[in-house]
Amino acid sequence: MKYELTVILDDGSKENSETLAEIEKVIESVKGKIVQKDDWGLKHFAYPIKKKESGHYYFYSLEIKPKSTKPLDDKLRLMNQILRYLTVKAG
Repeated sequence: MKYELTVILDDGSKENSETLAEIEKVIESVKGKIVQKDDWGLKHFAYPIKKKESGHYYFYSLEIKPKSTKPLDDKLRLMNQILRYLTVKAG
């Protein structure tokens, strides 16, 4: 099944490339496949998130089994570098 994952990381973090590599390892650990990866760049928030005014957005298009989305969410939730993330089923 196709899913989309959007991740927001801290804009001031110099470790974004390390965090992205860790996110990709998590996706592979739940037997997911990254079809497409986009860097949407820095965007300002409408309201502060974790006391931050802006964040760097990254988008992933994934092929993953529906039962693997829960373990993916559980692992992403534990990553402190991620300000927000959203996983949705692609239409």
